[in-house]
Amino acid sequence: MNDKVELRRELNGFDVTNLVVGSSIGADIYIAAALGAKMVGPISLLVWLLAGIIACMRSFLNSQSLELRIQFQKSVLSSHLFRSFCRIGVLSRQSAMTP
Repeated sequence: MNDKVELRRELNGFDVTNLVVGSSIGADIYIAAALGAKMVGPISLLVWLLAGIIACMRSFLNSQSLELRIQFQKSVLSSHLFRSFCRIGVLSRQSAMTP
């Protein structure tokens, strides 16, 4: 019951990169908010709201374009497979098109 777990005190490159990026983003968000409030005053709240709406719209559009890309790749792959099967004689075009 008295098992001790010893942890190593080391950071690899991935850990250090995450620490630097996280601290930069964390500090910059407050600096950007302060600079925006200083430059435009209370309107900066509306600017942040507008930026949030634009970010939401952009993420939605990115997800939709990814979905369309996946559907397109599936249709291209299926038509390529269909042509390949027709070429080797597994399917005939007429038998595949008639129900």
